[in-house]
Amino acid sequence: AIVPTLLGHSIFNWALKWVKAALVSVVILGEPVGATILAYIFLNEAPTYQQILGGLVILVGLTIFIININSKSGDSK
Repeated sequence: AIVPTLLGHSIFNWALKWVKAALVSVVILGEPVGATILAYIFLNEAPTYQQILGGLVILVGLTIFIININSKSGDSK
């Protein structure tokens, strides 16, 4: 648990060098989606329909946020 946590926090801190803090903080919401995919690949654990639906909702929300934050940054330049 120490290595993944340390690696994860280090990657997020490294990302703050190039992207806005708001983007980094929202992208963290995708972590359960990634964990579900890894569990399927490595542990052969199939997600339920509710998990798939929840993951899709998260991914759509992240996509909308990323598109909006990118369009707002383009306006200010």
